[in-house]
Amino acid sequence: MTRPFNPVRQPMFTAPPATLWLTAALVVLFVAFRLLPADWQAQVMLHGAFIPAVFWAELGGQETGLNGFLPLVSHMFLHHDVPHILMNAGLLLAFGSAVERGVGSARFLVHFVITGVAGAVTLAVMQGPELVRVYGASGAVFGSLGGALWLMYRSGVPALKRRALSIGAVMMALNLVFGLIDFGLVGPGVRIAWQAHLGGFVVGILLMPLLARRTAPPAT
Repeated sequence: MTRPFNPVRQPMFTAPPATLWLTAALVVLFVAFRLLPADWQAQVMLHGAFIPAVFWAELGGQETGLNGFLPLVSHMFLHHDVPHILMNAGLLLAFGSAVERGVGSARFLVHFVITGVAGAVTLAVMQGPELVRVYGASGAVFGSLGGALWLMYRSGVPALKRRALSIGAVMMALNLVFGLIDFGLVGPGVRIAWQAHLGGFVVGILLMPLLARRTAPPAT
């Protein structure tokens, strides 16, 4: 016997293993980063954060002294303060758990990495070679949001399909509002990377038909 898979009703605090360990890794790395001396933190940000200007320079074959491609992944594991890491960790537990239950642990990790990279590339394409540092797992988190909403919509339940469309529309509208208007919520000189959120979200949806392996778990 089976029943429709409903990612919304899955308990967040019994997260599947890959989501749980990935979230723990983000938190541990944040704590380790904050314990470093200030000059070491600066070096980690310089070499680990994604910098669009360096990315485009390296893509064009220019020598910059920095790696423009490794930060496509490493930027996802850097966070600048406690609210930043708590928000990403909490959303990852909620939406990542739904995606992992829908596609399995290994495919969820592939989904996380690809959507995080897609978010950074989207930002680089939309902003051009800007000399800014981009960091945080939010591109991949929005990818998990897109994946979870895809699972809801694919369930075939009309109420879930409507809810998926509503949640997606509201989340992306808020993303644009808080990204384009500076409400001073993230500190001076810090901007919300709404382009990365958008890229991660869209690619998170597009990947799901390739990665999904089941529509419903066994009933209990």
